[in-house]
Amino acid sequence: MAADLRMLAGRLSGADLEARRQGHLRELEELKRELENRLNEQVRKAVEEVARARRMRIVLVKEATPLGGVDVTQDVLDHLK
Repeated sequence: MAADLRMLAGRLSGADLEARRQGHLRELEELKRELENRLNEQVRKAVEEVARARRMRIVLVKEATPLGGVDVTQDVLDHLK
């Protein structure tokens, strides 16, 4: 995308170049959102499988439980590998 903008820099007006840049930014943001959603889904499935294997009824985010509980982070990371 950067190469595309550099190539077009001398051919397009400033407004057209900015519009193209904004289009690329929107495309990158959509790709980022899609990749984050895929990763979140993979993590959710891994947490679900670890929790099921350890016979846990509930899994909370660490910030929600400052005291007590069982940390399953490493188990989830191992499962994702």
